[in-house]
Amino acid sequence: MRRVRKTRPPANVSPEGQAACSLQEKAHRFLQELEKAPNRSSHARATFDSLHKAKLRDVLLREQHHLCIYCECRVEDDSRHPIEHWRPLGAEPEHALNWKNLYLSCPTKETCDGAKDCSRLAVSEEAEQLPWPTDIDYERCVDFTSGGKVFVRPDSPLTHDQRSALNLAISSILKLNAPRLVAARKGAIDSEKSSIDSDFNDRKVPTEALSVRVNSLLDEKNEKHLPYVSARVAYLQKKIESRQGKA
Repeated sequence: MRRVRKTRPPANVSPEGQAACSLQEKAHRFLQELEKAPNRSSHARATFDSLHKAKLRDVLLREQHHLCIYCECRVEDDSRHPIEHWRPLGAEPEHALNWKNLYLSCPTKETCDGAKDCSRLAVSEEAEQLPWPTDIDYERCVDFTSGGKVFVRPDSPLTHDQRSALNLAISSILKLNAPRLVAARKGAIDSEKSSIDSDFNDRKVPTEALSVRVNSLLDEKNEKHLPYVSARVAYLQKKIESRQGKA
């Protein structure tokens, strides 16, 4: 999980053959209609399903650098990849077309959006929810073991309720420590380690070289970031911090 820097919403989300209409315009009309709808959730679902999803996915892919918003596995321009409502459509229909609430997730049923379904990212129905990824650096909230497990940092910039919610999301709601994901993250970390070892043939890797690699992994100009990029970067940053601590 990382912060997502949202671009402008799609300029046209109308199905082919219909008059062009931006997501912003659709959202404005939708909120006006929602006040009079006899069933808010049903109206929200019908309105969202009427959008041209491919036009949404095209922008979401670029924003997320082709990574699942939750587990950071690779996602592509494929209708199998669901457009996820961070705050569930059924529970908060007013956010059905909110651009800050829409992200791409992977198509698995066991983790991420498939596991989350209609759950709120909170410890209870009344508790504070996790902030949108546009509003916080989630990379500062989580860390990874060398074996690939993700956990909440004790110094994460979250409230007590949010920290509890993130712990619950990782373990139970999104199931981000499912064995498949742990193994994949470990593989990503091991790949970075092997690449460094290969490049420097057992010589001490310069701190500058580690920083260059981090910047390369996170380069916003790259259309696609490597899967599990947060785990890769966390491993490299720990090496950098270790070097700096010994200096």
